[in-house]
Amino acid sequence: MVSYLDEGGVYATDEPNALLMLGDANDDGTPDAGSLLENLTKGNFGNGTITSTIYSGFGIEKSFEVGSGYTLGGSNSTPLLSNLNHTTGSQSNAMFVLVFPSGSAGFVNPSSMALATGGSTTGEYVLYGDRVGTGPLSDSPQSAFIRYYDFSGSVTYPQSSETRFGVIFTQGDASSNVTYFLMASSGSNPTSTQ
Repeated sequence: MVSYLDEGGVYATDEPNALLMLGDANDDGTPDAGSLLENLTKGNFGNGTITSTIYSGFGIEKSFEVGSGYTLGGSNSTPLLSNLNHTTGSQSNAMFVLVFPSGSAGFVNPSSMALATGGSTTGEYVLYGDRVGTGPLSDSPQSAFIRYYDFSGSVTYPQSSETRFGVIFTQGDASSNVTYFLMASSGSNPTSTQ
């Protein structure tokens, strides 16, 4: 798995705008030229930073790698990633983008993302954000979405034979020190770690 904070989050105020910024404006599974998603379909996972050219006129074009090499899993007791700073980049409001091979071993791949725990749908997950302290952006399930894409040509997910990948993404966020949990929606909220 590889995760990024994407500067386009400043404009990702809802699901359609998040898809627009990632590079699937038509939500048809075909990435737009010059976008982060097109870079990923070509196997360009970057070495720290992926530069997209789709919106270069706005100055929003970078996705910063914040994690890699870990296995996709779901738990309300073990964080997926800890202490992410969404104020990364020139816009200080990044969206979280999690990329994983579509055949993640030993794990039921997400088919949908929920905004609350206590659900019962197989394949439905919650991305839970644990923040420092309390306030308007307190600990809660995050607005997260999921899509799947095919790699182009003979490209496969790094160190695997997977020809498709999944992307879990959020709206923009200007918080720092967010710890994320990915868990089945049937679970309960994690105990705050901060």
